[in-house]
Amino acid sequence: MFPRPETNPLATKEQRDGEALAMQALGSEAVGRARDLVAMRWKTLAGRQAPQEAWGKRFDELIEEFTFAYCLKAVAGDPNHPVVLGMNYCPPHEWFGTKVPGSRGSGGDGPDQHYVLVPVTYGAHYEIEGRRFDPVPADIPLTVIGNPSLTMTLGSLDLLKIDVQGDGRYRLTVGPEPANGDPNHVHVPPGSMYLFNRECRSDWRQVPSHWTVRRLDPPTADPWTEAQVASRAASIMVEDVAPMYWFLSLYAAMEPNTVSPLFNTGGVGGLVSQSIMFARLQLDAGHAFVFTIGPGDAPYRNIVLHDYWFRTIDYWERQSCLNNSQSVPNSDGSVTYVVAHEDPGVANWLDPCGLEHLLVVNRWQGMRGAAEPSATGRLVPVTDLDGALPHDVPRVTPAQRAQRLAERRSTFLLRFSELQ
Repeated sequence: MFPRPETNPLATKEQRDGEALAMQALGSEAVGRARDLVAMRWKTLAGRQAPQEAWGKRFDELIEEFTFAYCLKAVAGDPNHPVVLGMNYCPPHEWFGTKVPGSRGSGGDGPDQHYVLVPVTYGAHYEIEGRRFDPVPADIPLTVIGNPSLTMTLGSLDLLKIDVQGDGRYRLTVGPEPANGDPNHVHVPPGSMYLFNRECRSDWRQVPSHWTVRRLDPPTADPWTEAQVASRAASIMVEDVAPMYWFLSLYAAMEPNTVSPLFNTGGVGGLVSQSIMFARLQLDAGHAFVFTIGPGDAPYRNIVLHDYWFRTIDYWERQSCLNNSQSVPNSDGSVTYVVAHEDPGVANWLDPCGLEHLLVVNRWQGMRGAAEPSATGRLVPVTDLDGALPHDVPRVTPAQRAQRLAERRSTFLLRFSELQ
């Protein structure tokens, strides 16, 4: 057993200094001009295809959070003077007296994930000191990334398979040399820009690792100035609108209220170690969509509703996503999820938060056995919903729903608390 942390391992001085620098960049003239270009490009690409509900407040939030996401990426972009910067793809939050803007800049952010960026470059050598705590996240894939949109995977390492000491401490070496059997070495090929770590909680009480990084070679340049960070953020955010819009185009090719075949997301710019299902829903108040999910043998799985811009929706207060520990299976091991505008009393209800146009992802990560995952779905009138469900589908009372939502909120807030 690893120790429990005495304080929040994510709330490092480096993290808070990095967020402060990103917020300074956010207020710069360079980033302000880039924000306008970002909005123009999103509007041009979306054109008349975007539904009315996608505009107004939702579009404004997309632009603001997309902009701040790239300010964070710029802060974590100097490979000569690397930092460990987490809390990426995060909703707006407040911790330690600071209000931090959201950074869910499209791309299908995961509500269970703690996303970490560390800048690297080919030819340099780095050392990461980490410490693991109980309870440990269910899946921890580390990828070597070759572009700012984080869609170009150049290498990967399963951090649940590395050597860890009894007190939870571990060391990763990072450099251009092949691993040659060393489970704790990260090979950095030409073109590398970031190490991108995803600590995937199957239970929101699980605690991500504490990390520090140092470059072992002498730096070849001075640290980036505030102006250089802002300039870098401005340039990469404008150029990355099109790569992020790519994900929306995958859904645009689907008929409404259909479920895709399962596939590996490595081929479309996602994590290489997961199977995934996409669904595109167009749901009015008179209909519900029923998913039947075969969980396979995955220690981490989730199903998530996103808005038209492929951003998560209010999951910290409303049940718009569920992972495997939050879901209640049927007696045969499958899981039934119901997306409906009114709570049907089904345990695994997914709340669309008033939106009719929804992009859905179901992930299976860390597959360990031979059991294959599966996913089906169908649209049914609300009046026929009971007949479309298994006879023993798990249900909840209004009081139980309220209790679950209260627990959801309290466990979400653990991410930003001083103590774990």
